[in-house]
Amino acid sequence: MLYLKNKNLRQRKSYLKKEISLKSKKFVFINLLNNPDVNKKKVIFSFLKRNKNSQTKLKTRLKNRCLATNTSRSVNRSFKLSRIYLKNLLSFGLIPGHKKAVW
Repeated sequence: MLYLKNKNLRQRKSYLKKEISLKSKKFVFINLLNNPDVNKKKVIFSFLKRNKNSQTKLKTRLKNRCLATNTSRSVNRSFKLSRIYLKNLLSFGLIPGHKKAVW
């Protein structure tokens, strides 16, 4: 179980580095396209050529895991907690702004 948690953390760290690199390249590309003084065909061709040769593609598939129990089943995206653990926290009133629905 601890191995999977460490593996997940390593993958997320690697993914974050690659994502930041890709976002910065996309920002530069869009700004160059919006600039009226630049030849758009030349910019597109140079970026397509560069991206084909680079190894910055995101190949990692991230698996959602619960932060508390480290399970990968039924993880809520907003809280990053499993459904069962989240239900326990909500029933004890430990998450502000939420309460158990009784009608």
